[in-house]
Amino acid sequence: MEERTVAKLVETINKHLPLKKKTLKELMNEEDPHIRCGDGSIHYFEEDELLYLIENVPEEEHGRFFVPILLEMTRFQGNTIVIVRDPLHKALVSKILGIPEKNRELVLYLPEIRELRRLLPTTTQYMFRLSSI
Repeated sequence: MEERTVAKLVETINKHLPLKKKTLKELMNEEDPHIRCGDGSIHYFEEDELLYLIENVPEEEHGRFFVPILLEMTRFQGNTIVIVRDPLHKALVSKILGIPEKNRELVLYLPEIRELRRLLPTTTQYMFRLSSI
């Protein structure tokens, strides 16, 4: 498949991503916490997940911690992996999954991905990249 065609396909697949992310602090001040997505839809966040984030993100970070947490899905050496690049997201995910922070980005494999999505289904979103590593 031509590279430009693949790039267009990935762009189409990522239309569900937010037009603008909001901070945890902003979302907690909304009656119905939500974001508007690139495909025109509205994505609502569950209050219990936002409360979970508030409990697990240091208070001084609430105004800098953007939601949703983007999970960059890709293939690497025949495995499906997710990369978490944002430093604040990486620190939180490392903490809740008990995975040590070793590199600039955090790499998750299917068991960790399932656990994270089980805990935070509305405050995490998949995104896709052509090449990530």
